[in-house]
Amino acid sequence: MEITRRQLGRLAAVGTGTLLIPGLLPPSTAAAASLQAPPAGTWGAQGDGTYVNPVLPGDFSDWDCIRVGADYYGITSTFGYSPGVAVLHSKDLVNWRTLGGAVDDVTRIGPELNWDRMNRFGRGVWAGAIRYHAGRYWVYFNAPDEGFFMTSAPSPTGPWEPLTSVWRTSGWDDPCPFWDDDGQGYLVTTHYSDSYKINLFKLSEDGKSLVGSPTVIHQSPGSEANKLYKINGLYYHLFSEVKSEGRVLMMNRGSSLTGPFETRQLEHVNVSVDREPNQGGLVQTPDGSWYFVTHHGHGDWEGRPLSLLPVTWVDGWPILGAVGADGIGNMVWTGQVPAGGTPGMPVDALPAVVTSDPLEPSRGPCTLEVDLLFPAPTAQRRRRCGRRAAFCRSGPAAARNRPNRGPATGGATRSGLSADPLTR
Repeated sequence: MEITRRQLGRLAAVGTGTLLIPGLLPPSTAAAASLQAPPAGTWGAQGDGTYVNPVLPGDFSDWDCIRVGADYYGITSTFGYSPGVAVLHSKDLVNWRTLGGAVDDVTRIGPELNWDRMNRFGRGVWAGAIRYHAGRYWVYFNAPDEGFFMTSAPSPTGPWEPLTSVWRTSGWDDPCPFWDDDGQGYLVTTHYSDSYKINLFKLSEDGKSLVGSPTVIHQSPGSEANKLYKINGLYYHLFSEVKSEGRVLMMNRGSSLTGPFETRQLEHVNVSVDREPNQGGLVQTPDGSWYFVTHHGHGDWEGRPLSLLPVTWVDGWPILGAVGADGIGNMVWTGQVPAGGTPGMPVDALPAVVTSDPLEPSRGPCTLEVDLLFPAPTAQRRRRCGRRAAFCRSGPAAARNRPNRGPATGGATRSGLSADPLTR
């Protein structure tokens, strides 16, 4: 079997360690290996039809994603950096490329994000959700100090409408829109400053304001990371909460959006190994398979890489990862790349998402660059002064590395697309 350049690079990174290539293992060994954390330096597509988690080793906080036709679109938090809400595209849930940002002017959120204040480090754009409804792509997110915001576009490449303030407030997080079969829109979100109560609001017809008083549909320790889905006539409310083992993914299921619900834990965590996979998007592939794309990261100072978990439906519940003896899922580290992808395009030919921040010596004057390449919000604004190490790229080389703003591959903007029912 031919070893790709990327795999050779990982061999060099691992050194004397063992490079895990599941495609070369017998089925029983591969199944056991999928539960073991991979050697350092291995990630993403392996070039043999398999992948290793994380699929992207950058900072992809508060991930959400959908499928429209044969294309997948994801978003990630960008906090105080601009442009806001990074938008990414994939054909197979493993290989992703950056399309741009949904918010071109973060000062519409509030003056504290302006260059003369820059007073929203770690705040600003928090967890959002992306949905496809009525022929448009809709993004909702919140800022913990400024409230809820939304924008929409006919294509994930834009143009995105100027940001709309849905509600000026504070103390909320993790909103997600949902449109029911009758066209009525809703927004589910957590009031974390009120004991993490999860509220359900109605949306106005244009989706730009909230209607009436909300209904509290759930409350548990640290309950947040909300997503709403309708599958086979039942409503599924995905969220996370804090248990003794760590922050875990849970799900409410019922015949009404406001309950009553049955509740089930979807996966276990091992904080020291898997770093709590706990916020992401549930998607169905065109061939009917299901996956969960999630960030994981524990603590204030580590990034949140992106991983892909298979989903197994057990008695009407989407169990994440490998189903254990207790019926609850566990983290997996390897698997088969979902059907799809770009025929004939080698992995190494895909436009790269930045996954490192090389240090270069500098003796030049103090400069400041806002890097337009996501994923790592904490790596997008770097300073260099005098003889300090350079954290930014400048000049023609940097321009060549910025993302292509042209149309996305695939037919995501054409009419008549069959969308994943979970995009609503």
